[in-house]
Amino acid sequence: MSSSHPDVLAFLGEDETKPDFRELDADFVRVTEDLIYVLMEKGVLQFTDLPADAQRKLRAREGFRGRRLKDALDLLGDGDEQGLI
Repeated sequence: MSSSHPDVLAFLGEDETKPDFRELDADFVRVTEDLIYVLMEKGVLQFTDLPADAQRKLRAREGFRGRRLKDALDLLGDGDEQGLI
C-alpha cells in the first residue's frame, strides 16, 4: 500500500485535502522569487548583489517559467508563429 493511500494518511492523522509541506514550500519559493524581482525593479537590489549560486538558480527558474509559459501559449501546437498576423 502506498504512503499516499487515503487509509495510510488517515492512520497518520494527515488530511489529504490540506496542502503538504512540499506545496507550501513551492509556494513560498515563488513568493520569495517575486519579492527578489520587485526589489530589483525598484532598484533596492541589483542582480549582481546576489551570490553566484542564487543568480544561477534565478536564471534557471526564469528560463524554465519562460519555456512553460511559451508552451502553454502555443495554441496551435506546432510552435510556428508565422502567419498569425
